[in-house]
Amino acid sequence: MEYRTQSDQIILSEILFEGASEQPVDIDFTLPDYCPDIGKILTCKMTPAVTSRDISGGRVTAAGTVKLEIIYLDGREGKVFACNYDLPFENALATEELSDRAKAEITVKVDYVNCRATSQRRVDIHGAFTLGVKVSAPTQAQALSDASGGGVFVKKTACRASAFVGHTQAPFSISEALELAPGKPPIASVISSAAAISVTDAKAIANKLAVKGEALLRLVYRTDSGESLESMEFSIPFNQFFDLLGADDSCLMDVKIDAPLVDLNLRTDNDGEYRRLTAEIKAFADIKSYRPTDITFVTDAYSTEYDVELERKNMRLSRLERVVSHRGFADSTVDFGAVATERIEGVCARVHSISGRVQEGKIMVSGKISCGAIAVDASGDTGYTESLSDFETEFPVDDVVEGAVSPNAYVRAVSYNLVGANKLEVRAELEITAAVYIELTLPAVSDIRVGEAAVKNAGCGGVTLYFADPGEELWDIAKEHGSSVESIRETNELSEDILSGKHTLLIAN
Repeated sequence: MEYRTQSDQIILSEILFEGASEQPVDIDFTLPDYCPDIGKILTCKMTPAVTSRDISGGRVTAAGTVKLEIIYLDGREGKVFACNYDLPFENALATEELSDRAKAEITVKVDYVNCRATSQRRVDIHGAFTLGVKVSAPTQAQALSDASGGGVFVKKTACRASAFVGHTQAPFSISEALELAPGKPPIASVISSAAAISVTDAKAIANKLAVKGEALLRLVYRTDSGESLESMEFSIPFNQFFDLLGADDSCLMDVKIDAPLVDLNLRTDNDGEYRRLTAEIKAFADIKSYRPTDITFVTDAYSTEYDVELERKNMRLSRLERVVSHRGFADSTVDFGAVATERIEGVCARVHSISGRVQEGKIMVSGKISCGAIAVDASGDTGYTESLSDFETEFPVDDVVEGAVSPNAYVRAVSYNLVGANKLEVRAELEITAAVYIELTLPAVSDIRVGEAAVKNAGCGGVTLYFADPGEELWDIAKEHGSSVESIRETNELSEDILSGKHTLLIAN
């Protein structure tokens, strides 16, 4: 008996490991000489930044820097100042031995941070953050796509999937010389700075990926008068190239770029005022590339000559459908309690714990947003209050009913309104990028075993009269009677595979 099978191959990205590890932060340090004495600490912010990832020896090691920002009032004039401290860290998670092509995706969630002044020059900080680790690597999947010989007939189906092409991770910097806008007062002291990355275009050309976008830098600073805080936003365009073996213009890209660290250097202008600065934004790109492909697989089989045994399994495939961008909003309320607020010095907002899904043709993005406000009360005292709120925003996505979403979001702008003397209503404008994945689980035949000794219908021939009901499939009828779909279709002059009405069929055995 001559019998052959054929398989299609597709490269997928398989998750090999998922885990989490808490990283404690315990540090006390002395303020540098250029910082004035502490009168009152307003807030402390902790920003962990993973700058390197290593997979070796059954361990995933993440290393980086924790940026600690202390915003306080000086002990002499009650002006707002800030002091930064960079704390290196390294965290390792034990795993099984992993492929040398594996890549680690790491997310960071700040759990808590507490800060107190042990003297006018010394600060004690305790906190913790959690590193979420997901390790994936390319794997080859095979699907039985055809079989012939031995009287075997197969039922096949085709679906659209995404073949995994490559995964690249790389740090890079965006440097720019900047100047305050006309009319803005000069800088006396930088209070805080933060950057976010918006990707506007990503194209693959001959194993290279060209990424175009803008870095949005937000700066809060104190002026010489010290009466109020000023803010300034800069949009810095950038073009960056990454190596991505196998990628071409047919590929779709899932691009995520974080920019957790910013270095600023103030410079004087021609009048000797600090109106100029150089900014170095330290970013990290995590990019996955997929190629749309059609894959065919066998869902059922039988033989008109021999008994067959089928081995079945579920094919689990993922398809990157598209990457969409959206501007949404997140609302929050900062409650000052019994303190009567006279004016707002500054408001900041940050997105945490973002997740997404596709439901009923809409992308639903949810998470938490923290909003903090520096405010001056009626007696002239300055304080800081922060709130953490849930948010959810939705927007339509064409031709997708359900699916998974890998979102990224940052705060593009903040507006606020003081309601009475005790509450601040904050609205944050969010820039959201969402990679939409369709998850497919399809029943398939993974192997066909033909029993050569078990001959069916040997030396027999004849015709069966079969009364078919509406909705029956020719495949099921042919399989039951040891015939073929094509034979039944030709004999009975049918054009449909699923019968729309009752039929009396002649079936040749």
